[in-house]
Amino acid sequence: MSDLLAQRRHEEGAGGQFRADLLAPQGSDIEGDSGWLLVYLDVMTLLLVLFIVLLSFADPDPDPRPPQRLPSVLLPAPLAVPGVEPSATAPSVGAAEASDDGRAMEAPDIASDRVTVIRESDRVSLRIQDSLLFESGAASLTGEGLGLLDELVPVLRAHDGAISVEGHTDNRPIATDAFPSNWELSTARATEVVRYLDAAGVPAERMRAVGRADTDPVAPNTNAPGRAANRRVDLILHRESDP
Repeated sequence: MSDLLAQRRHEEGAGGQFRADLLAPQGSDIEGDSGWLLVYLDVMTLLLVLFIVLLSFADPDPDPRPPQRLPSVLLPAPLAVPGVEPSATAPSVGAAEASDDGRAMEAPDIASDRVTVIRESDRVSLRIQDSLLFESGAASLTGEGLGLLDELVPVLRAHDGAISVEGHTDNRPIATDAFPSNWELSTARATEVVRYLDAAGVPAERMRAVGRADTDPVAPNTNAPGRAANRRVDLILHRESDP
């Protein structure tokens, strides 16, 4: 019985091999033709790994709540820009204080068109171009400058707060025996104005002379009009409470 089963299995094996030989094309290599399948499986494996890596970076539990806005008390106050009136929706700190205590600065009545009046929340600046007060590179008041300051004396004497007299230059260097740099020139000009106002009756204890050189320009120093605008003397009228 066992001999018959062994013989039958032998015949079936031989027949299967024979059928495989018939189905395979002549001259073909079965193992070589299956190489594309290995490449395909490698590509699919790489795509699967890439998908898993991308999935690991995904947020599994995104927050559906919209972002919360900070309370207004925690937000920084907007910066006040000199010469620009603050808007109604975002007032500057100085403007808010002035409106709360009812002591907002009022611009004085200046009739001369040679003085530019700049009103800010806590101060008023009277701006004079240096050519109206001094010769180029000098710190002695001209006749026109003396007359212009005489027009401002009544306004300055009526003001009860502090008065800062600031001298400003452009960025072109100066190097003379009297003024080694723009610091000395701007300080000397501010001091000269304070001395004259003191002699004209403006209380000296309320005035101070400040030399700013070219550190506070109001226009670019890249052209002649800009440099001319930067050469100036500012008489700043502070509120009474300011030091």
